[in-house]
Amino acid sequence: MSRRDSTSRRGVMVPQAKNDVYTALLAISLAAILIAIICLLLELRTYEWDFRAKDARAAVTVAQPFELASLDVPATADPLAPRVA
Repeated sequence: MSRRDSTSRRGVMVPQAKNDVYTALLAISLAAILIAIICLLLELRTYEWDFRAKDARAAVTVAQPFELASLDVPATADPLAPRVA
């Protein structure tokens, strides 16, 4: 019985998969996700990791409603007609 070389593999010989366009797209999407995570972490750091936004809720005020009656617009029969000075 002959001895097998210690570097040979046992099992079925399957050719190694080659990289194609889809593998490159997968790598690009992984890089984009990692960059997005880093940007999110930098953004959260500016807000001092305040997930509940307690400070932001306290600073929000309700705006007063816009009063259309206070506008000085002359009434015309055709609203699309050009103004004559």
